[in-house]
Amino acid sequence: MPIYVYYYLDNQDSDERLEIWQEISESPLEACPITDRPVKRHVGSVMPALFGKEHVLSDENVKGRGFVKYVKSGDGVYERAQGDDPEAPAQLNAKVIAENLDRLLDE
Repeated sequence: MPIYVYYYLDNQDSDERLEIWQEISESPLEACPITDRPVKRHVGSVMPALFGKEHVLSDENVKGRGFVKYVKSGDGVYERAQGDDPEAPAQLNAKVIAENLDRLLDE
């Protein structure tokens, strides 16, 4: 189920927003339920289904959908366990994460 981010239309230059967990089939809100100000919906993030016959974060599902999975191998160190992305580092630690975040933020 996605978390929708609603931005206020009367102040679009502001970072002020409202986050609401809604079904995909639900119609977008037209006004904030708290302030009655006009809003516009954007998709924020999606909550994966963690229950059922097949775990969505299984190695096969992660690799088959083009993601990379890391598992903890030591104190603050993570090793790539699944995924074939050539740009994904084989190992993550605080330094690698900071370098990649800086690179992504510069793009």
